[in-house]
This record gives sequence, structure tokens and C-alpha cells, in this order.
Amino acid sequence: MLDINEIINNSLKHQTINTPSITTLFFLECALDEFINKGGIDVIEKESKEKSEIIYNFAKNI
Repeated sequence: MLDINEIINNSLKHQTINTPSITTLFFLECALDEFINKGGIDVIEKESKEKSEIIYNFAKNI
């Protein structure tokens, strides 16, 4: 699984195996901040249910 030469080469480039992308962590922080600013998971859940009802009602009436 682990190749010591790969580990050494990555270490020389200041990289590690299985390190999450900084961009991914940044966007996760943005999403979580938005959730918190909107009022938390309960508000997000309510909005999601309202939006899904609109979409399902539209699909039923096509």
C-alpha cells in the first residue's frame, strides 16, 4: 500500500498522502457559515422541504 519512495518524494515537496484539499475545506466552511447565519439546520431543513414541495408539485402538473 505505502511506498516508502513515494512518501519520501512527497515529504520533500511538503506534501502528505490523504491530505484534504484546502479548497474543499474552504467551501465546507462557507457552507457551514451560511447554515449558521440562516438560523441553523432546522431552518435549512424547512427551506429544503418547501423547495422540494414546489418541485414535486410542478412535476405532478406537467
